[in-house]
Amino acid sequence: MQFNKKGLFTVEAFVSLSITLLLVGLLTSIIQANYVKHTVFERKIREMEESLLEAMNDIEGCLQECQKEEASHSLKS
Repeated sequence: MQFNKKGLFTVEAFVSLSITLLLVGLLTSIIQANYVKHTVFERKIREMEESLLEAMNDIEGCLQECQKEEASHSLKS
């Protein structure tokens, strides 16, 4: 960084510092956005897995009931 005679930043140094800070801010925002997107995506997958497990349990219960009914009908015959 360059200073002028009064000990203040030169215009070039100030512009360079400003651009650097802007780029760091943009990169931070991009990283945060990707993290949030990834987190939301994981949560959605987890919800879908839970929904699928519930549906599979419901189907399994229905199949067991059907097997019980079938077994009771075959015993009556």
